[in-house]
Parts: sequence; structure tokens; C-alpha cells
Amino acid sequence: MTIYAYYDRTGKIRSLISLHTQDDAGMLVTPKPGLFVAEIEGLALKSKPPHFEELREIAQSHVIAIPGGAPRCTLTKKR
Repeated sequence: MTIYAYYDRTGKIRSLISLHTQDDAGMLVTPKPGLFVAEIEGLALKSKPPHFEELREIAQSHVIAIPGGAPRCTLTKKR
């Protein structure tokens, strides 16, 4: 079970998505402008699959910890 969070630059969770696939599978998501997407690791859920109310409570009572602000990436030359 993989949980993805849509969040803004302040860390406020806008929505959560649960995905049940093989361990090596992933999901390509396209957030709206101003939002980011990240996989949530180490989340202990009460039910599997997670119930809607449980995900809503998590989104309302938690934020995404963003060390140093919004995620950044750098561009480097190919070797």
C-alpha cells in the first residue's frame, strides 16, 4: 500500500491518494500548478485499504515536513 500526498509549498496537505500495487510499481501524477506530490513513508494506517475518514483525518491533522522549503532540483550534464 502506497500513500501519495498532494501538498503546497507550506506543507499543507491538499489530498491523499492510496495505491495498492506491486512493490516495484509506481504512479505518475501531474499536480496542479503550485502543488507537489510525494510518497508518504512510514504511515501507520488503522485499516487496509484505508478508509476515507481515516485519510481525511490524517490530511487535516498533519503537514508535510519540508526541510529548507520547497523541493529543489539541479541540472547537471550527462556523463
